[in-house]
Amino acid sequence: MIYDRFENASLYYGISPSIKKALEFLQNTDLAALPEGRVEIDGDTVYANVSKGKSKPHSQAKMEAHRKYIDIQYNITAKEDILFKFIQMAKGILEEQPEKDLYFYDATGWPITVGTNRFAILFPTDLHAPGLTHQDLPENQCEYKKVVVKIKV
Repeated sequence: MIYDRFENASLYYGISPSIKKALEFLQNTDLAALPEGRVEIDGDTVYANVSKGKSKPHSQAKMEAHRKYIDIQYNITAKEDILFKFIQMAKGILEEQPEKDLYFYDATGWPITVGTNRFAILFPTDLHAPGLTHQDLPENQCEYKKVVVKIKV
């Protein structure tokens, strides 16, 4: 996992051309103006999913991972917690949805916060539970708009 601020994004451009393309998209696009749904960046190699939702308590976290895609998670309108853990630390797999590249694991994680200029790059080795209320405080529960950029491994 990489967790950083957008002013440091160029430090990660050298990892791959696709990661560079994804980070430049996040930095150079009016994210608030994007419609919900899929946004094409580079076909199936790099694309964004824009969604709206309501943050959930940490107790409702479901740890997930992907095998075919890297995620770059960013909350456009609010602070969002994501629980993170290395896949090797999971107790086991709970559910597989390979057609969606979605795998759920028996694990708990450590919180990080995305939004307000902070992003997370999550690799296939990284479990994550997105969409959680910042600091798990009821007064921080909110409606949000977020973008997840998908990068083919």
